Amino acid sequence: MLLEFLFAAALSQTPAQDSIRDFTIRRMDFVLFHQEIDPENVSRLSRILGEGEILDVQSPGGDIWATIDMARLVRERRARVRTTAECSSGCAIVWVTARERMVDGFTAITFHGNPISSLAWMRANPGTMRDEEIRFAESSAAALTAVLDEARIQPWLFLCANRLQNQVHTVRPDLTLPTSERFTSTEDYHLVWFPRSILEAAGVRHLDSYDEPNARQRQAIETEQGTRRVPKRIYWAKDGDCDIDREASAG
Repeated sequence: MLLEFLFAAALSQTPAQDSIRDFTIRRMDFVLFHQEIDPENVSRLSRILGEGEILDVQSPGGDIWATIDMARLVRERRARVRTTAECSSGCAIVWVTARERMVDGFTAITFHGNPISSLAWMRANPGTMRDEEIRFAESSAAALTAVLDEARIQPWLFLCANRLQNQVHTVRPDLTLPTSERFTSTEDYHLVWFPRSILEAAGVRHLDSYDEPNARQRQAIETEQGTRRVPKRIYWAKDGDCDIDREASAG
């Protein structure tokens, strides 16, 4: 996939290998979406999600374009998005841009870099990208920004997540090499969790039941989907961690 080196986190979080594809998107008293976000799954969701229904989501994220389509679908159907466990990456985008969101019990909404932060990096490093790679970044960043604007969510939230991850990209200048061979990336944290104060400042409202996970819940989050002992490094953000990004955006 184009720009995989920059968008690997934004496009997907590797799902657990024992996911049951045919039984994790279904209708109950609500619509259950416990699956990765990809075009096929979003298409299936579009066929069963009704106007104003509750959409229960748990997901490690997925493809950025499928994520944007899912966010638009949720907004158009005026679905009430509920999450009761982990909602990461693209799932977090769907959750924050929903017209109405619900939090039941233990919930962990976690963020990371995305096309907006990737495009910002490209613009700060001219001459390192091929034209088609820049066009991909521009189009996906514009589409994501449009969804955020409609939902009145500030893009600095995602720039802050990327900065707190402390992503560092190393570039080989030879543009004739495949993208995967020219770029390598490192990061201190895979995902970022934001407290209520930062989410509300970014425009995410109605968070009365949104609480910081306790120690046991944090331990579950810091494994791959809470089911395999694969550590995930989470940055647990604190009040004020995004002030720099807010000020830069306002300027």
